[in-house]
Amino acid sequence: MQETSAKAQSRIVKTARPVLCALPFATDAPDWRGPALAEDVLNEVVRLAQARALSHHTTFQPAFDSSPEALTEMGVSHALRGRFTPENSSELTLTLNDLTTAEAQTVTVEGATLQVLADGAAQRIAGMLTEAQPPRPDWIFPPARAAEDPTIFAKLCQARHAIWSFDRTGNEAALALVDEVLSTDPDHPAANGYKAFLLTRAYRSGWIMGRDTVAPAIEEACARAWKGDPQDPAILWTTAFAQGMIFRDYPLTADLVARAAALQPHGSHILGWGSLFMTYDLNFETGLAYARRALAISPLDPMRVTHGFAGALAAIHGGQDAAAVELSEVALAVNPDMKNALRIKASALFRLGETEKARACAAQVLKIDPKESVALAAEVNPLREWPGFSRFLEGLAGAGFP
Repeated sequence: MQETSAKAQSRIVKTARPVLCALPFATDAPDWRGPALAEDVLNEVVRLAQARALSHHTTFQPAFDSSPEALTEMGVSHALRGRFTPENSSELTLTLNDLTTAEAQTVTVEGATLQVLADGAAQRIAGMLTEAQPPRPDWIFPPARAAEDPTIFAKLCQARHAIWSFDRTGNEAALALVDEVLSTDPDHPAANGYKAFLLTRAYRSGWIMGRDTVAPAIEEACARAWKGDPQDPAILWTTAFAQGMIFRDYPLTADLVARAAALQPHGSHILGWGSLFMTYDLNFETGLAYARRALAISPLDPMRVTHGFAGALAAIHGGQDAAAVELSEVALAVNPDMKNALRIKASALFRLGETEKARACAAQVLKIDPKESVALAAEVNPLREWPGFSRFLEGLAGAGFP
């Protein structure tokens, strides 16, 4: 490279992609609407402005440190706060703090429905984030989303908020709301996607029984969801979860996840579950990358154990044993008795020559369940048909599994 041009180029100010952090919107009477609105606005701002963001699964946690110093350390350029006033004509007041300049801009949006508020707010914030950037071709930025029936929009926001409780009560509450939507619009794509996800999670969690009944309902819900917008992340990640967890169609699952992650890169739930599905599709490098990104954008995530385990799974089968140990320890820090993570750690440690530590992991698993064996580990693992799976089993045997 010619030296004069290189020096001149180095003096050009780099254009950086905005990195957003959204906090749950305050309300006078706290309920689901504050955090649900904040999540929806965040998703739309990221989409409209082509921005990056921290996951709301971390930034909505009470323990999250939202000080400018902490946010800057995490790479955040802008922090979004808001207050929702649900009176007569509902009002949403937002403040966007630019951490790079210490400047703040405040806007107020009014609207009779939640979507009018959310869309108005997202468009204003996206405009603030993009106005300081160099000119872009119009086709870079996506159009505004279509208007939804106000009642349906509100019920789906409430259902999504219930999903993030990550427990049976929330799952059942969300499913009831989704069923209400489907009772008036049986073909609603996003509602069908959520139904497929919720039924899958309930079945795989042991909350409902009878695969012969559940599987056809999930299959039908997926088929109806896929008639909707192929650019809707909610349709993509929900049906991906169902296809991977119920039907083991890992190529389709991986394709759906890849699209969802590209459209909603701050969705740590997409990345965490997606890491598993990429690994099941034998794409270990992407599986590991998804898990690491989920951990980076959501260090306080309720799914942190999943992110650690998924990354460890991708690493052990991708031949990255040190990373497998590191990420299994992330999962074990949350759940010290997680057998799946202990198996991976034991196998990886043996492959690294740490035989004593490997045997200690194996002993811990056998103490939890004396029936554990290499054969049992092979019987239930989604990767059991893959020829390279034998490497993992050899590590287990070397670690002392019977």
